[in-house]
Amino acid sequence: MRSTVVGFFLLASVQWVAGLNEELVDAGVPAEIWRQAFTPEQCKEFIDVAEKSQWDTSPDSIDYKDMYQIDLYNKGEVGNAELYALLEPHVDRITQWMKDRFPESENSMDWVFLRKYSASLDRKGLQAHVDTNEHSLNVALNTDFEGGDLFFIRQDSDVGKLGLEKALGNDHPAVIYSNVPQGVENSTTYLYPYMETGQAYAHGKALWHGITTVMSGTKFSLLFFFDEPDYIKEGREEEVESKAVFQNSGQKTYDVFWENPEGGLRPTFSLAPGQNLAERTRKGHTFVVKDRETENVVQTFRVGSEGTNIFVISEEDFLDRLDQDPADPKRNPDSQEQEDDATEDPKEQQAPASEGGDATAASAVSVAAEPSADSEQPDTSEPFVEKIEIWGYDVRPFLEDENGKPRLDVIGSDDDGSRLFCFFLCVLCVHLPKKKKKREWFHVVSLSSSRLLLLLLLLLLLLLLLVMPSSFGQADVDTDDDGTSVRMLSER
Repeated sequence: MRSTVVGFFLLASVQWVAGLNEELVDAGVPAEIWRQAFTPEQCKEFIDVAEKSQWDTSPDSIDYKDMYQIDLYNKGEVGNAELYALLEPHVDRITQWMKDRFPESENSMDWVFLRKYSASLDRKGLQAHVDTNEHSLNVALNTDFEGGDLFFIRQDSDVGKLGLEKALGNDHPAVIYSNVPQGVENSTTYLYPYMETGQAYAHGKALWHGITTVMSGTKFSLLFFFDEPDYIKEGREEEVESKAVFQNSGQKTYDVFWENPEGGLRPTFSLAPGQNLAERTRKGHTFVVKDRETENVVQTFRVGSEGTNIFVISEEDFLDRLDQDPADPKRNPDSQEQEDDATEDPKEQQAPASEGGDATAASAVSVAAEPSADSEQPDTSEPFVEKIEIWGYDVRPFLEDENGKPRLDVIGSDDDGSRLFCFFLCVLCVHLPKKKKKREWFHVVSLSSSRLLLLLLLLLLLLLLLVMPSSFGQADVDTDDDGTSVRMLSER
């Protein structure tokens, strides 16, 4: 009787796991699930040893940010000996599990590495990408963090179809959203499989996947790459393909297009301010960068060498230059004539080229010229307020008047103090983190309860400001006998 019950539960478990795999394949995500690749105790051992080890923070091959990685095994050599000692007893069973799922492949374990993603690091997530090896195994070592979800792009979605075409070897880029999705709800494009500690997913190289942003805590993953191409095993990557690394140092969002030699531009990806992206390409390929708002061509890049080509995308931001210019007419109206008569002589600075690459691989970036030593010095009697950024927004105009002097207004219906106060509330509403995997009844508009409450308070504040008399809260300045300025609120 006992053996019958045990057998029933074992059969049910196998059918349940098989059912999950079938659901993933039907959803356009051909991945295999391993419910218990490692025990929670084994996972904790990996994390404890890794945290005492040295992390490799070299630029990642995908987005060129610090990768925070430790190699356990690579190209036939042991990396971190202590971590590999924990892994070695499990190598045979892991390899056999992969052979059972992918019998058509060689299933040689070529690369094993451990990665971490943390809210306190620049490495918070990883954008959608495909692997160069035939099959990958991704093991979750912990779950005590917020965000950091593994996501797949469904191959039967519009994005997935283009991505599949690219991943299978077409010679042109495809439309793949390089920015990491912020939601955790499954959609027609994205699938977010839930992973317990020790659980693993295995998938082929054609499946686009990534990691969403970690909002709090630290995520640890153990990854296995099986059947890497011979040119990677032999260290000949730079002889076979080139890499174009795009870095957006501007304040706008840009769309990057691949120039088809047969004519026309094909959209490749978009870059938000401060975002980096690495694209596998070939020598001689040309990329065109357009301003998303105006659709004007900003820069054109040509891949000039094998290896890594670094392209910096930037625009001549006139307002940013004025922030550094004491003769700004917006800060000092008396300097308008000087601004009209002055001529700029910007320097042309080449973006850094690749290792061994030629100068044509990088595009010129225009930067404002430094003032000469004999140029007219600014009036030091007027205070200069440096540019102040909060969450990427310049709040300097709210903190000083048109003459560059600090504002004394605090709050009122028509002063900039009230605008500054409202500005902070708006930014707070926008940037409050969402709660992980929690459905709200009003999730259609993507508002959490805290956001909705703040939004209502903001609307109430705006209503009060509209009905308040214009004289309320205005600041006057009086001067003491000793010349010290004293701030007072005017009486109603």
